Amino acid sequence: MVIARTVKFTIETIGDVVFPEVPADYQRNGYTAVWTLTPADLQLENCTATVTWTINTYTISFVNGDDVITVPFTVETDAIDVPEIPAREHYTGAWGAYDLTKAENQTVELTYKATEYTITFMFGVEVVATEIFTIEDTEISVPAIPTIEGFEGGEWSAFDTTRFENQTSTLINYTASTYTIIFDANGGTSEMLDMQVTFGEGYTLPVATPTTAGLHFNGWVDEKGNAVPSVGTWKTASNVTLKAVYSNTITFDGGAVPAAFTKADTTASLDIVNIDGNNVLKLNNPSSGSPAMKVTTAWLAEYFADENVDYIAFDAKADKNNNNFRRDTNRSGALTAVTYEHDMTFVHPVDGATYSITGVRADAWKTFYFSRADYEFWVAQGVTEARFIASGGFSAGQNIYIDNIRPVTAEERLADIYSFENIGIRINDAGAKTLLFYTLDNGGTWQFNMQSGGFTNVGLTNDNVTDGRTALTFTKTAGTLSINFPGDKKPYKELITKTGYWAIDVFIPVGAGATISAESTGLSNSVIPCGVPAEGAWTTIYLNGSTNSLKIVDTNGGTYVIDNMRSITAEEYTAAQYGFEIGTVGLRTNLLNGADAHSGAAYVYNKGTDYSGVKASLVVSEGNGAGDVNALSNVRFDNQIVHGGDYSLAFDKGAGYMAFSRHVESSALTNFAGGFTFWIYTTVEINGVDSNQVTNGV
Repeated sequence: MVIARTVKFTIETIGDVVFPEVPADYQRNGYTAVWTLTPADLQLENCTATVTWTINTYTISFVNGDDVITVPFTVETDAIDVPEIPAREHYTGAWGAYDLTKAENQTVELTYKATEYTITFMFGVEVVATEIFTIEDTEISVPAIPTIEGFEGGEWSAFDTTRFENQTSTLINYTASTYTIIFDANGGTSEMLDMQVTFGEGYTLPVATPTTAGLHFNGWVDEKGNAVPSVGTWKTASNVTLKAVYSNTITFDGGAVPAAFTKADTTASLDIVNIDGNNVLKLNNPSSGSPAMKVTTAWLAEYFADENVDYIAFDAKADKNNNNFRRDTNRSGALTAVTYEHDMTFVHPVDGATYSITGVRADAWKTFYFSRADYEFWVAQGVTEARFIASGGFSAGQNIYIDNIRPVTAEERLADIYSFENIGIRINDAGAKTLLFYTLDNGGTWQFNMQSGGFTNVGLTNDNVTDGRTALTFTKTAGTLSINFPGDKKPYKELITKTGYWAIDVFIPVGAGATISAESTGLSNSVIPCGVPAEGAWTTIYLNGSTNSLKIVDTNGGTYVIDNMRSITAEEYTAAQYGFEIGTVGLRTNLLNGADAHSGAAYVYNKGTDYSGVKASLVVSEGNGAGDVNALSNVRFDNQIVHGGDYSLAFDKGAGYMAFSRHVESSALTNFAGGFTFWIYTTVEINGVDSNQVTNGV
């Protein structure tokens, strides 16, 4: 930008020429703007005057009473030498503020502020309070003594506000509180009376002795039901009552070996070790031999004093698979050893071949049983200590582990057999197409079998079970899997026909493409459809007493798990039927009014007369409101979205109405006489196009 001004002069006015003011736009902060002539002096000729700038110098006066120190600066000065502040004990001095960008002389004064010191009050590593004092104000507020759980009293260690420095005061002279512990033996007896305990001191809790046979002391719980470790440090900060807890199952979580247990001659020691996340009993076998354990007959009597107890069960696992695992009634070589619940070898009753069977396993816990007959045998021999566990064929360093010793009735043991807690298994032929299952109770002959195109990886597992510790696992090829029960064997008589209804849990592998059906002698071996089970999940299959063969058909095969064959009541079976539980109802879709019409009816069948008479218990159909039937699709049983129970009926429908009807000749109509309820779930509006489910009729 250029701003021009013209000033005229003559020979008569040359001495009186007055230059104009420098325009404001040419002014600069911290500078003086002036006109500069070219040439430098006025002559009798035209000349030019231009603006130039001269930087200004300002001062900052640092005032300390009568002392003044002046420091020059310009607006181009980045920093100045600030005068040193004279020291003043217990004070902190500071110059006032100044600004090097302000184009003016400035004055700042020196001020002093009393230095702040702190007293920090500590309890352990916790800061309770921090108080400030100065030379001008030495008064502080001393914090209250904090409340410390489990302790009483206390005072702050010495501090001095006339000693001008930071200080720490800690809580001292407090004492641990004393409380009363009341031991409630909960029906048992204990030698420990009520006791005075001191917070923070170590303790060992007493052991209560139950007065009821078959029970074992399981520890103490506080008033909230929380377990109290048997050994530890008192952390209770009040009077408390500890109640004894008893169980008929011995676990080794407390880390102690019961006094009634002793090692046998071939066992080096009984130790407590951690296996699969729990403390268990180890029969230590440092050299080749037969790890074994003895118990007192008095300890056995505690169980068998209850006339309902027929067995003492325990779970066993080993460092290697070994079939030579037995209870041992051999005494001084006079008697023959008796196995637990399986033969050490199996001789097939038809082909005479000898097979090994599954005894104690290294990859899964398995349940074994000591019978009342064995106990009575030892008592009859007049011994006070008897072999409870015996084995053979173990190499050095191969040990046995025991857990969960418990009383069992004959009925419970029978249920365990069909839950695969204890059962004999072998592959029947070289083609690995048949699995045989048997128990010693029936003379070592097979009780039921499984047949398919081929089995591999047959074994027991406790990694994927629906109930209990052990289930059967196997890998099968694609095709049909049949579970058959001979009508003259114990499982058929005691399991299937006991109540007229039974169930089994099956884990269906992902990608198997499995469907389930059953064959019933009551229906001339006709196949009853049970539907398509969910994959990667357990399916409970419910069957009636006339059904002695279950079939699983898949397109891809896979690794299955089977568990919990069990008798059920008629009420349980009926509840499952109308809850759409898989295995109790059949399912199909049907074309209405011919192949050219819209398809869209799903027929649900109950077992028995409903199926044989082709009478649908429930029909689900769909219409558009004008009498036409639209298409239901993706009809299935589903366990992803249910209203209680395990399964629901699921399907996709188009827009329009949905109808539910019952056949007048169906048994469901009679069962539902007087009314019924059911729940409908839809993922969108009821007239949308997404999935709907009907679940749990009552």
